[in-house]
Amino acid sequence: MAVLTGEFLCPQCQAKLRINERGKKSAQIVCPECNDPIQVKLSSTGNLVAFLPGEKNAPSSQEDLPLWSQKKPDHFALLLGGIAVIGLMLLGLWWGFSSNNSPLAKTDSAEEKKGINNSPERKEKNDSPPGSDPESQNKKEIQEDSPFAQNLKLLGQQVDVYQHQNGHFPPALWMTQEKTTSNDGRFSWLAGLDPALSEDRSLLPQWNLSWRDPLNDRFVRRRRKELLNPAIRLQASPDRYPASHIVGIAGVGHDAPGLAASDPRAGIFGINRSTKVKDVTDGLSNTMLAAGVTGKLSSWADGTASFRPVVLEPYINGPDGFGSGQKNGMFVLMADGSVRFLNKKTEPTIIRRMAAIADALPLDASVPGEPGTKSIIIATNTKSNTTEKMNPKKEEPPLTPTDKKTPLNTPKPKVKVKKAPKIEPVPPIDFEKALSRKVLQFELTQPAPLETVLIELEAMMGVRIEFDQKQIPTDDAIRQFKVSFSKRNVSFKELLIELIKPAGLRFEIRKEFIAILKKQ
Repeated sequence: MAVLTGEFLCPQCQAKLRINERGKKSAQIVCPECNDPIQVKLSSTGNLVAFLPGEKNAPSSQEDLPLWSQKKPDHFALLLGGIAVIGLMLLGLWWGFSSNNSPLAKTDSAEEKKGINNSPERKEKNDSPPGSDPESQNKKEIQEDSPFAQNLKLLGQQVDVYQHQNGHFPPALWMTQEKTTSNDGRFSWLAGLDPALSEDRSLLPQWNLSWRDPLNDRFVRRRRKELLNPAIRLQASPDRYPASHIVGIAGVGHDAPGLAASDPRAGIFGINRSTKVKDVTDGLSNTMLAAGVTGKLSSWADGTASFRPVVLEPYINGPDGFGSGQKNGMFVLMADGSVRFLNKKTEPTIIRRMAAIADALPLDASVPGEPGTKSIIIATNTKSNTTEKMNPKKEEPPLTPTDKKTPLNTPKPKVKVKKAPKIEPVPPIDFEKALSRKVLQFELTQPAPLETVLIELEAMMGVRIEFDQKQIPTDDAIRQFKVSFSKRNVSFKELLIELIKPAGLRFEIRKEFIAILKKQ
């Protein structure tokens, strides 16, 4: 299948553009800068070629020119160039040998052996404030060897294409043709960006209906690998829909999704609004757009669950459910399309600032301040107080006890401090309810390993199923016990018993998962 993806320059205004189309060898788009139509196609060498539709299909690189029109290499010039390079190499070797024999060269070498370095240009500066070093700020782009990082990067490309075409980031709750007062049942931004919609028009859902409507089952019941993290086994929501391991960032605080884009605690995603690039005053490379999640999973089509704010510390592998399967940090997608790895030692205040789009605070933990609050600077020298210079106070005459307008004993006004909202604890998993659900039909046409079937059953139930490591270690042959049967209209509990009974196993409900053990 052809994949039309990559970056190219607009042939009219030279703007740098990006395209991501699957199943096509050519496409016509409109440049968001000059509004001219552009034809983009794949060349014979697999490169992107962009030209105006009115022009002839002229290739944009020599690789795409016909063989008779390509410039022939000048063999004589190549020969002269090779001789010149060899001569320079010999000259360099001679110079290095003569320099090593000089007294100055020996002196420098001796000083280097002693660790002496008097050159100010070689001294490394390490005066970065705590929490703002490259490791804690995670400025370095992560290596492209993680499948989940690749999924985040692909999603970033899709968001970038949408943003250039529409002038704003995708809305958290996907648009509907009819106005509605309830957000429950609305599709997610992840559903709206599904690339499968451009490949198979038969998947097009009924946007005006709830994503849970049976008419949308064909669309929402699909497992989307590009939204999953291979490091996380649980791939279904508690209501047995295929889940997403990616959510959008909605700012700081439990009420952040409902804030306006201009609020200093608002994030990229919010309810009933779309964020524009100009709204992200902190900078696209300093603002998180999406992150991985390992807990509180939901359907990728569920709009109200496709974004979440940062609320409770620790933010990485903490109660908010953020994480990407690594103990020492997590992958995040930035608003500029880059993917970074946040170390678990990153200061919480830095993560809060990265979650906000316009808090006007640097990613430097030594600078006081939180998104949505003003920092108070206590000056030790009154004469050099920056606050007084910015807002000089007018001199007033001294007050007397007889002054009725401004008495000396006027009490100071009380400052009302808003209490932090109570955070409802995460409800425990209702295993009995999950096990009591009915299965209309479960059929294994061919024998399959028990471990593989349990993973499938785990995704259907929405709860973890684990072998007891002490009784049934990873290399135990019983995990590969072949099972094959067909059941109709049974509960998950009955189905689980029928699966493990022939292998001489039983199950036990524990705090966070269902354990598979050997019969006593």
